[in-house]
Amino acid sequence: MSLERETQRVREVYDGRTKAEVARRGTPLDPFELCAIHEREELLAEILRREGLISLAGLRILDIGCGT
Repeated sequence: MSLERETQRVREVYDGRTKAEVARRGTPLDPFELCAIHEREELLAEILRREGLISLAGLRILDIGCGT
């Protein structure tokens, strides 16, 4: 397989992934998405409690590139 063909194949695969992700976005009622969000929130709350943080009130928080 030539380098050009392989490059094109990889681009097509990634284009397909991007389109699939875009099609799935915007569905906040998707049960899987809701479960994943809830799981992340529970883990974060657990980490904060372990560090002795019960409330974030009054704290200055820098959020760098966390996205979802």
